[in-house]
Amino acid sequence: MMTEDDFHDLENWEAEWVRRERLLNPDPSYWRWSPTPLPKVREMMAVADMVAEGDPPTFFDAGCGIGTKLALARDMFGWIATGYELYDEYVEFAVREFHVNVCQANLRVNQPDYSQYDVVMTSRPFKDDDEECAWERHVQSEMRPGAILIGTHLGVKPYSWRWLYRAQWRCVAVKPVDGERDWTEVNVPDMRPRPAEDILATQG
Repeated sequence: MMTEDDFHDLENWEAEWVRRERLLNPDPSYWRWSPTPLPKVREMMAVADMVAEGDPPTFFDAGCGIGTKLALARDMFGWIATGYELYDEYVEFAVREFHVNVCQANLRVNQPDYSQYDVVMTSRPFKDDDEECAWERHVQSEMRPGAILIGTHLGVKPYSWRWLYRAQWRCVAVKPVDGERDWTEVNVPDMRPRPAEDILATQG
């Protein structure tokens, strides 16, 4: 199990890699990795862990960077964690330092089967808004009913799903099972649920 010292070590590794990234180029448009702070990720994972199915739950992190979230999911919550990452130096470090399961892959051409995971984390792997939103729609449509989305900086918020956690730029939401209510008006008062044909049109 992960101790607080272990957790702080993960934070320090993230801070060091972020520092290196910023030294390479101070322009944010060139930054390859801007991780969500680990304490916030731990909060979201703890919420997801209370309702996650699977024994143990399976977890996928899209654009996992140096693997800190994978290590957190595995060592603090006991999840079976897998990640995709584009940059080889991140993958090599993640495997060497944390012994996590990371595949070097380009999400533009290689997508996993999202339906096999109990928990999916998305942290905005694409810089282009249109590309990011199209990818998020794909992920959400492919996730199985009852699976949990941990989302940060979402371009496509799953308003009809059951939200367990909501904060600025972040949410944890459960995809409805067949016959479950539309949660839009609970999540966002005064917002009307969208007609099914409109939702399908945006996901097509």
